[in-house]
Amino acid sequence: MQTCTCNFWCAILSSTKETLSSWATSSVEEVASTRPGIRSFQLYVYKDRNVVAQLVRRAERAGFKAIALTADTPRLGHREVDIKNRFTLPPFLTWKNFEGLDLGKMDKVVIQMGLCWT
Repeated sequence: MQTCTCNFWCAILSSTKETLSSWATSSVEEVASTRPGIRSFQLYVYKDRNVVAQLVRRAERAGFKAIALTADTPRLGHREVDIKNRFTLPPFLTWKNFEGLDLGKMDKVVIQMGLCWT
């Protein structure tokens, strides 16, 4: 798993409980295959609930035990440095948890913007 981050490997080595980002470049299956452990899956709430359901089912099948719901991101960030530098993911990295889903729809329009705790 060459695409794993340093933080991920530090968590493995120290037996820390892990939370994997839904936008990670390692899939839930790849992470689950590294060793036994308790893991949670970070998830944004998308307007397309089918996308949410597919991501949750996939994490569950991989043995993840909890969902870390992110509800404070009404839209994707406008990262001026990334825009200035024309940042894109290198071709060898992909958002592995979205493979098989229509990534053309995975933008600020899809994230549920009206969530609140009331």
